[in-house]
Amino acid sequence: MQKQNNVTALPVALPGAAPTLATTVAKWLLCLLGFTLLFWVSQSLWAPVVLLATTALSFVIGLAVHAMARSALHTLVARAAVPLALVGLVLLNVTGLIGTLTGAQAAQELGASSALIAMPFYLLSAAAFMADMAGQRTRPPGFLDFLVYMALPFKLLAGPLESPRLLEQIQRFSYSLRRSRLLVAWPWLAMGAFMKYVVANRLDPARHLVDTDPITSFLTAAVFELKFYFDFAGYSFMAYGAAIAVGLRISQNFDSPFLAPNVVLFWRRWHMSLGRFLSRYVLEPNLSLWNGRTQKLLFASAIFLVSAMWHGGTLNYLFWGLFHGSCYFAYGQWMKRRTVLRWAGILAMLLFFVVGRMFAIDANSARLLTRLAGFFDPAAYAGHLGLQFLTSPESGALVLAALFLAAEVWSSKRYPHRQGYHLLRRPVCALIFSILFVLFGDNTGTLLYARI
Repeated sequence: MQKQNNVTALPVALPGAAPTLATTVAKWLLCLLGFTLLFWVSQSLWAPVVLLATTALSFVIGLAVHAMARSALHTLVARAAVPLALVGLVLLNVTGLIGTLTGAQAAQELGASSALIAMPFYLLSAAAFMADMAGQRTRPPGFLDFLVYMALPFKLLAGPLESPRLLEQIQRFSYSLRRSRLLVAWPWLAMGAFMKYVVANRLDPARHLVDTDPITSFLTAAVFELKFYFDFAGYSFMAYGAAIAVGLRISQNFDSPFLAPNVVLFWRRWHMSLGRFLSRYVLEPNLSLWNGRTQKLLFASAIFLVSAMWHGGTLNYLFWGLFHGSCYFAYGQWMKRRTVLRWAGILAMLLFFVVGRMFAIDANSARLLTRLAGFFDPAAYAGHLGLQFLTSPESGALVLAALFLAAEVWSSKRYPHRQGYHLLRRPVCALIFSILFVLFGDNTGTLLYARI
């Protein structure tokens, strides 16, 4: 059953109401904050300039296409704008102009352009706007509203990847400081800060990438999966809460993905905005080009390969895309209608999480192949127990992560029809998270998903 949304409705101005001076100033301040954030992260004036140029160009093209008499061009733009943007980003990945997101490095890669930081997110947003203008799915906005959509600081560096539907909120946006908003935002902010700064920043599995024995490799990938979840979901929840505080609703982006019983539901709960975005702009417009259920399923599975190469133009991400695409196809083609024992399903999903992450974390192709070969070599298991994870300084963070996941399970069982993380957003939990953040927050880590 679909979970009910119990977040307090956000007051907005009536459609067509003239914006107040406070609202206009607030929109410009949001833009300024977004550009300042981009400059601070990139340490380059060119990054905000590239974002502004992309915004202006896509705005002009979108409005021009929308104003033209209807023709086959509109269908072509609606279908091809986002796929072409994806191809362009893959080429930038392969050439190294955009840093590869492996999760194994915190600094910008050598050769990557500081001017292109965050481009994987805002270029797709620009392409989606042009596609929606061509398909007349969004009414033409003013330039300030579109600038807010592109530079919104809550989503700029690492998502969520919002479609131009967000423009409808921005056009109706009416800024006012509301206590009710802050009360709704606080639990999301506290939970996200705890996940990111107390748990994720204390996990350091990258130091074990040099170990290629199968047991350490498996445990390293498992801890990386936890680090990615607590880092990216933590950031997403802080962004979600901050947006609520000012009167906007962006995508929640995560909904207890490790509780998903199959790979399809996992991708509906992990980086939810990316899945919806690819479905809306790549899958749905082009699915009719394929005949038969198997061909359509193959096309849907192939999107994982494109998504993987969007993350990084390296061999490990090619493997990552093939692995996840194959799992998606196998489930849809053979396993969807079969009854699987509960323990077998849990084991299969555990292997899916860890093996998939193993591909994503190591851009060293030779080492990755050695690591994979070790799983089929009985001698490689000798003398390795993986005890370093139990005795390392990060063991406390692993305990906190386990307790948090256990609370997620309890929350889903205790409140099955409520919005995700309902128990963890109760005032008592939010207070505990806030105290732990103040006392033990570690600000030494970067945001894994932002390629910075």
